[in-house]
Amino acid sequence: MTFRCTSTCEIKDHTFRWAQRLPCADHGEVDWAFLGDLRCVLGEEPHEFHATWLRSGSELEKDVYLCWLDDPEMQWIVDAEVCLKTRTPLGTSCTIYKGHPGKCEWDHVDLEAPAHSAGEFPGDGLVRP
Repeated sequence: MTFRCTSTCEIKDHTFRWAQRLPCADHGEVDWAFLGDLRCVLGEEPHEFHATWLRSGSELEKDVYLCWLDDPEMQWIVDAEVCLKTRTPLGTSCTIYKGHPGKCEWDHVDLEAPAHSAGEFPGDGLVRP
């Protein structure tokens, strides 16, 4: 079992401004990450390089990632092709950048994510029998 990395980063103003200047493939409609929760999407295996999804990219199969080292003062952005590997035909695709180290994001367990009781489906607030 691979756990999700717990490294977090606060985006610096100059890095955010640089990310704002990048073109967007979706006619200017940029989807952004929630900037208060930027956490590494790589597996927990020891690593000093960290990355997380930041916003939609300059081409349809690209996204912009915020990257940082263990020292969060050293951060940069990358407009990279998305992995898009899927576990099953009906499963979700991996949205980490193509060629990322370790396992795809759907193979990580996130111990910090809230647990849902049996029958509860995230996102709709309903409890089913």
